[in-house]
Amino acid sequence: MGYAIFQISSIPKKEQIAFSQGEGNAVRHFERFMEKTPEASALYEEWRNPKGKK
Repeated sequence: MGYAIFQISSIPKKEQIAFSQGEGNAVRHFERFMEKTPEASALYEEWRNPKGKK
């Protein structure tokens, strides 16, 4: 656990910023896709919240 924390803390700030920006871009792309494709959005919601599962 300590080694993992060390590895994460040793990532240069520039790389952390680039990762965060890439992550944000991916999320926005996914959101736009879901808005433009209602069928995919409905299928995703069915998969995410199955009616038979509690």
